[in-house]
Amino acid sequence: MTRKNLLILSLLTLTLNLSGQDSLTYLNQPPLTINRLQGEVILDGKVVESAWQSIESFDYIMFRPDWGKPHSLTQLKVGFDDRHLYVAAILRDSLASPVVSRNLVRDGWNGDDWFTFHIDAANSKQNAAVFSIYPSGSRYDMVVSNDAVELGSSTFNRTYDMLWEGKTHMLNDGWSLEMKIPLSNLRLIEQEGKVYSAISSARTINDRNELYVFPAMPQAINSSIMKPSIKQPVVFQGLKTKRQLLITPYVLGGNDRSHSINSDLSVYEKSSTFTREVGLDVRYGLTSNITLDLTLNTDFAQVEADDQQINLSRFSLFFPEKRRFFQEQAGLYEVRLGGTSQLFYSRNIGIFEGNLAPIIGGARVNGQLNNWELGALSLQTQRTNKNETIQPSENFSVVRLRRKVLNNRSFLGFMGTHRRHVGYNNSAFSADAFLNIKGETYFVSTLAYSHDSENQANGFLNNVRFASELSNRVSDGWFYSLNYNYSGENFNPGIGFLNRENFHNSFIQIQHGKYNQAGEGNFQYVKWTPVASDFWTSTAGKFETWYSYSGWEATAFNGDSYDISHIREVQHLEEPLQFSEKLTVPSGRYFFHYAFIGYYPATQRRFGHWARIEAGSFYGGRRIALTYNPSFNINENINLSASWRANYIDLTHVGSGKEWLHVGRIKLEAALDLHLSGSFTWQYNSNSKTFFNNARIRYNFRDGHDLYLVYNEDFNTQRGRELPTLPRSNQQVFMVKYVYTFFR
Repeated sequence: MTRKNLLILSLLTLTLNLSGQDSLTYLNQPPLTINRLQGEVILDGKVVESAWQSIESFDYIMFRPDWGKPHSLTQLKVGFDDRHLYVAAILRDSLASPVVSRNLVRDGWNGDDWFTFHIDAANSKQNAAVFSIYPSGSRYDMVVSNDAVELGSSTFNRTYDMLWEGKTHMLNDGWSLEMKIPLSNLRLIEQEGKVYSAISSARTINDRNELYVFPAMPQAINSSIMKPSIKQPVVFQGLKTKRQLLITPYVLGGNDRSHSINSDLSVYEKSSTFTREVGLDVRYGLTSNITLDLTLNTDFAQVEADDQQINLSRFSLFFPEKRRFFQEQAGLYEVRLGGTSQLFYSRNIGIFEGNLAPIIGGARVNGQLNNWELGALSLQTQRTNKNETIQPSENFSVVRLRRKVLNNRSFLGFMGTHRRHVGYNNSAFSADAFLNIKGETYFVSTLAYSHDSENQANGFLNNVRFASELSNRVSDGWFYSLNYNYSGENFNPGIGFLNRENFHNSFIQIQHGKYNQAGEGNFQYVKWTPVASDFWTSTAGKFETWYSYSGWEATAFNGDSYDISHIREVQHLEEPLQFSEKLTVPSGRYFFHYAFIGYYPATQRRFGHWARIEAGSFYGGRRIALTYNPSFNINENINLSASWRANYIDLTHVGSGKEWLHVGRIKLEAALDLHLSGSFTWQYNSNSKTFFNNARIRYNFRDGHDLYLVYNEDFNTQRGRELPTLPRSNQQVFMVKYVYTFFR
């Protein structure tokens, strides 16, 4: 897309009605009142205390398969006392279908029936906390940001854990539950003596693939159940907000045995390091809606391994952040740069040239002030001497501001990042817009600039990145997405992630979807994509990539899903592209196309077998890709799952070889009860010729109070492929970690 066309698109966008008024009737009604509990609640899941009798129940409707049907067999009650928010629900079923209960692990899920309660505590229309519970009493939580419009990997932050309690009780025709959530953990804001928020809820009957919701959220809006902007407005009558205080010390001990080649490159030598660490995190509410985080000797020890991947593209792979410190308000720091690229990517903090760097500590402030959202953080790493290489002490700093404009779903934002060590500085700045134009039509755009002291090109455009998207975020009828992105050849955010650099990119996607009621055909939902076309050139205008996709996908009334697609690609390689030791693609221009078909079973099945096959031409040769992900839930205590992806690539027609590339994983999850659980994962990557083992045992005393035992090891296969002979394993790590959280 030329700059002239981009200007025309921008002018057309500005001529649209920017009112963004809500069309859902309940949003224009006076807020529902939530009252104080008149009596004590014993948290046992039974919902029989007299305190609940005076609390009004909220009404649900069916969300699927027959949207809009009234549903009176689910009762939701919400109340509070001086310290806690209480949620209760009675979940009955007129047909008395079997309750699906298969999971005992905190934050796990094996197709269980579930109940979820969402609260946009600060009435931000952008952020919400999600509290979910299963019939077994196992719990799951997460946070949603950016009104559930994905700006990055943290918009739906499933790693974030909150402190709360929940209990369940089985009934003859269903089950019931009670939740107890500390008020200090919610960002409730008092305005003129009243606390305004927004809530929603959902429950499933998975045996029949049915979903019920409160309030009457529409099917046709993308992620409608998650969107904070269309939840039910409420007012907490007489509630007094509480400031948060969390103090979390930890102790960590472990042994790290590794092998490294000696100075004359003749043999691998073994070394062993015993680690002893203590640290402290403090979270304090400066006000009810602004939080200060302090950390000392930051604990960034991961207890969960990343999934292995084989990269069959020429661009970087993205791995999500799992470290605890970065989870609070993570979505606030997302600035979309196109694709998975981000101006701020927290996994860069604590890493220098591929090596881990200990983090001494730091501070962070997050919060909301009237129509402003704000965030700032600064962390300092330690100077180390690792493998005879000096790693300097570095400082990482970020400032983020966003302000609502036009309506509750829109904002303008600014972010600045800075990475510094002796002799080096990198700064990056961005201005971004997130505009709800009308209904579910959004315009999202970012202009970013970077300055790197080691690599700074002349000219403004060489150091900037621009991303824009106009989309209609619905799933019924016709909907679309139009994108234009630009990246200068020297744009380099020091704390960011770029999956591609130095390009112009235009993308158009047009789709059509249709929901059916029960009895109207074989599928509950069908989506067709006639056009999805992606076009890339270098900043100098030289063609690089064209990608075109068309396909069909559908979900049956029993929850099974299917898709069939055809992809066409043209790739121009300036340099050879290497996938493995045997597979190399020479430079040149390549046209290839392939198709795939997939089957994805309903989640309520005890035995599932997700499967997909791809086949077609590939860079002048051919490729067949097979994916098979079986899972078997034996009972509440044991779940077994596996994944296998095999790529057969034949490049003999371009003077290379042919080879099977495999990535496999087997995972055993076991739980004795709601407190003691373990997971054992074995992964194999044929490209790196290694096995990866991860074993984790967790004893969860309560939220914020955990004991972990973790063992990781990676083994070399075909040890004789290099000289000197590779060691049996590159690294063995055993770690014991204990975390305790004091809170009020």
